[in-house]
Amino acid sequence: MMLTGRSLFSIERQGQRIPPEHVALPEWFRRHGYATAHVGKWHQDRESHSRCFSTGAKIFGFKKKQGWYEACNGHWHVPVHDFDPSGAYDPDGGYNDPAVAPFHEPYTADYYALISFIDEHVGSVLDALEQSGQADNTVIVFSGDNGLAVGQHGLMGKQNLYDHSVRVPLIFAGPGVSAEGRTDAWCYLLDIFPTLCDLAGIPIPDSVEGRTLVPAIRDPSAGIRDELFFGYKDVQRGVRVGSHKLIEYMVNGKRTSQLFDLDSDPREATNLAGDERHADTLARLRKQLRRWESEFGDTGDMGRRFWAGAVDGSI
Repeated sequence: MMLTGRSLFSIERQGQRIPPEHVALPEWFRRHGYATAHVGKWHQDRESHSRCFSTGAKIFGFKKKQGWYEACNGHWHVPVHDFDPSGAYDPDGGYNDPAVAPFHEPYTADYYALISFIDEHVGSVLDALEQSGQADNTVIVFSGDNGLAVGQHGLMGKQNLYDHSVRVPLIFAGPGVSAEGRTDAWCYLLDIFPTLCDLAGIPIPDSVEGRTLVPAIRDPSAGIRDELFFGYKDVQRGVRVGSHKLIEYMVNGKRTSQLFDLDSDPREATNLAGDERHADTLARLRKQLRRWESEFGDTGDMGRRFWAGAVDGSI
């Protein structure tokens, strides 16, 4: 989604392959004269990686015909590759680098240690930009994957639609970005692609569905979206409008609803779905959520399984 600027339901499968007609962010910038580099995990196919990058280092995700997760025996043995301009990447190649191996138990302490580790190395990148004289000519974007719950709501992973997992960091800095600015405008990570195009003065590809965030970057009071939609596989869909968020679960044909007022309950601890005083709000958000199916094209295998469970017509 972030790479192509396309929504969850407009990418191929779950993004494991980026077809040529879905132009990727680094590919587009490379076409417009930028050198593009990749370090770290690549969830997608070799062909799209070759289109996207002109250099890189310590790349992992390529091994045999399996996905990177299976090939790495879960998270525990991560084979990394040097950049290969041919895009071939020996399926039995790569080497282990303990520096990229993730954490073991106890999870919470190591999770926060990883955050400190990332902070330190972000500082190293910023120092290098200063030393190179390019700091004032560089737009920096800092973001992240959905965060682990680390015990919140009794969960460890990120496979949920609560704010502690779906509300990820997003920071822009550099030319055209106010150093003092902070905005409450709602966005998706797929908006990064058109925003960078806008800041760099290059056209936005027709295949991109995201919206530029430059209006909110220039004027923090500017809005981008009035609602946000969320989804996880074929079991969860959600919508936020104003201060209210609705999460609908469909598991084994059984529907469960959670309605939260995030202004008064930012930790999403009090479910209002069964409270008659909030029946109108629940009905309104369910109607909004139902728009997802048609307007966002939630009609693939996962969408069909989710919506088929709404047999009572309530959503």
